Amino acid sequence: MRASAHGLGGLSKLGRSGHQALIHVARGLDPSTPAPLVCMLHGCTQDPATFAATTLMNDAADRHGSCLYPGQNRGDNPQGCWNWFSPSISGASR
Repeated sequence: MRASAHGLGGLSKLGRSGHQALIHVARGLDPSTPAPLVCMLHGCTQDPATFAATTLMNDAADRHGSCLYPGQNRGDNPQGCWNWFSPSISGASR
């Protein structure tokens, strides 16, 4: 996945089933220096762009690192929810 040098990197395809993610790379980030990356999981019926805009996490990322906003594929969950609660996904059934 590639992102622009600063600002919103845009939607990029990720994963086996065409999941999309929005990445915000901190302005002035030196690509040769390690930096924090925060992964933000949106709620049901939300999408990465709306979630990024309403949480203001990009402002924090500009001070501390970068943010990744993965999107849930509607084929995996029709409401766009993350299936973390499902025993088959979370490993709770093991």
